[in-house]
Amino acid sequence: IAECDVRVIIISGWEWTSASYRRKERLLFYLREIMSERKVAVIIFSQTTTKPVIGKIDRAGLGKLPTFAIAIVAGEMSEALDAVSPKPPPIVIHSAEERRAAEESAQLLISKINMLQPLKPPIAAKRKLVRN
Repeated sequence: IAECDVRVIIISGWEWTSASYRRKERLLFYLREIMSERKVAVIIFSQTTTKPVIGKIDRAGLGKLPTFAIAIVAGEMSEALDAVSPKPPPIVIHSAEERRAAEESAQLLISKINMLQPLKPPIAAKRKLVRN
């Protein structure tokens, strides 16, 4: 986290994050530590049937995780956003001409994106030998 200057961590499937209660507790304390000391945002995607509340333990759901959450967003929010800003329809290509035009359009878009930010050299990570 420090060497690569990580600012956001995304965990998918909180229910499957650790094999035991002890490991999950250690993970909770570590997440709280990096959020407070290193200013890292933690986003967790979870499928729970409960209605978690910020600052309270969610029994049979997210457990202690909501106690240090800043926000909890329900899955229905994505449906509401789709109603406000619907996704564009997929492009269906019927001929070679349409395929060529779509490829040219994609290449043009990629070149515009590449011109927005200068390329940075890759980060050379230092490897450390860790002994248990």
